[in-house]
Amino acid sequence: MCIRDSFIGDLCDRAAWTATLTVPERAYSRADHLPPWAANAPEWLVPVTHLRDAALTPLLSVLIEAPGEDAFLTELNLWRDRLTFSSAVSFAGALLLTMTAKDVDKGSALRALCTATGIDPAEVVAIGDSAVDVPMFEVAGCAVAMGNATPEAKAAATMVVASVEDGGVAEAIERLF
Repeated sequence: MCIRDSFIGDLCDRAAWTATLTVPERAYSRADHLPPWAANAPEWLVPVTHLRDAALTPLLSVLIEAPGEDAFLTELNLWRDRLTFSSAVSFAGALLLTMTAKDVDKGSALRALCTATGIDPAEVVAIGDSAVDVPMFEVAGCAVAMGNATPEAKAAATMVVASVEDGGVAEAIERLF
């Protein structure tokens, strides 16, 4: 990724964003207060209240949850020509902004994961709810859109199930298995 690790870590801390920053061996999950699951987090997921001491090189991806009208978001414009930005809206109405290197998306990540694990992409079930999931849907053998998904995600899916709140994941599992 072309973005300086110290910049994005500092920006997430200054803006007090809930954020997940991914490097090859782990992901750092930043929040102002550690969630209850933090005590039982797997080794690869490091919950933190600040990113100043995190080893963010090389930075692979960034997922930020920010209020839609956040003044700190303008600082990210410096990288718009060098990174891929994808956005969605959370159930709570917050902006979910994902940043990756150019030409990297959930589809290329799924292809790389399948190659690394020897799994045929035709055997993969992908579940999503927004436009950022469409490239992953195009790679997976079965693409499941939640009932609350965006129109783009529903159009790209091979199956649409109930919303998350109405047990859509359980419905998908029951229908598939």
